[in-house]
Amino acid sequence: MYDIDHGTKTLLEQVLNMAQRTVDSQYDDDVADSMQLLLADVADQFGIVSSTVTELGQVVPINPANLHIVADNTLDPKV
Repeated sequence: MYDIDHGTKTLLEQVLNMAQRTVDSQYDDDVADSMQLLLADVADQFGIVSSTVTELGQVVPINPANLHIVADNTLDPKV
């Protein structure tokens, strides 16, 4: 993990937030998933906690080491 000053960390958080908007606007799930992993890895390198909001409005931290991307449910026999 890189040690950065507060001002640099704030700027980096703003850039990552703007990049997240780009991820959220992707129509292709595979592209969005790979972009999401990249953002989570970059945030982790700088000690920035990434989070996501669930359908219920709960904010849940993202840990890149435990992030599993599921593009669709085609492998789920119940779907």
